[in-house]
Formats: sequence, structure tokens, C-alpha cells
Amino acid sequence: VAIHVALASPRVIRGARWLASTRGMSWLKGKLFEKIKRLGRTTTESYRVFGSFAWPIILLAVFRHAVGIASFSIVALSLDIHLSFLTVGWIRAVLQPIMMLPVSLSGIGVREGSLVILLHQYGVPASEAVALAFLLFAILLVTNSLGGLLELKNFLRPDRSGDTVRSAKE
Repeated sequence: VAIHVALASPRVIRGARWLASTRGMSWLKGKLFEKIKRLGRTTTESYRVFGSFAWPIILLAVFRHAVGIASFSIVALSLDIHLSFLTVGWIRAVLQPIMMLPVSLSGIGVREGSLVILLHQYGVPASEAVALAFLLFAILLVTNSLGGLLELKNFLRPDRSGDTVRSAKE
């Protein structure tokens, strides 16, 4: 969030332009400098277009992370794993991008291995870390399946708008 806000700030952009023009930053000239400038322009333009939506989206993302921390903590406590909210927060923040790596299906294996490594520092045995990972995956499947069930309901229910078109043609 801070990076996006900084990239959209005119003061930061002026400072970055000044810094890039200094002699010590001459190695940035060329392709890398152009990519950085394009990123800055794109970010600034996106904030001009979607600026009114930025804060609600940021607040929803923070709320989602807080709910995820609470859920993770409750599941950990159900396995008698006692971790602080701060610990759970940074573990979730590290775990999310690791699970996005395209090396497994839905992060299976990566999640378990990562939790074994990350929770080892807190005295959590590997078997409990793997159990926690599977419970978190089960919760993820259940919550994501709710959207699938809603779509299935819409798929199986006849389309009423199509019925009116057919009856008008007949």
C-alpha cells in the first residue's frame, strides 16, 4: 500500500526524477529507467482513474487479512498451537505469496512444507504444522465452494429471461 501511495504522490515522483537525474544514478538510464518511469506513470494514472475506490479496497484487504489471522489463530488453537496474532499475521503474509508459486495444485505440499519450516521456530512439531495446513486447506475449500454452489444453483435453474424471449417468438 505504501509503495502504491508513494508512486502516486507528486512529491515522491518529483524526488524520484531528481534522484534519477543525479550522476550516481546514471546506471539506471536505458531500459530499466524507462520501465520504472512507465510503472510510475501507470500507477499515477490508475490512481487518477480509480482513486476514489483505493481506500475502500485497501480497507477491505486489511479486513480480509484480519479475518484470515483470526481464522488461522482459531484453527491453531484448536490444535493446541499457541501463537500471537503478530506471529500469525507475518506467517500468513509470507505464506500467501509462497502458495501462489506455480509449482503445485492449490498450494498442496507447498503450504505444508512452508508451515513446517515457519512454525519450527516456535516449537511446533512437524506433524502439528501439517495438520494445521490441512485444516486451513479444508477451510479454504469450504469457503470457496460456497461460490461454486451459488453458481451451480444459477446453472441448474432455468433462465427466466430466455423463457420470455422464447415465448415472444412463438
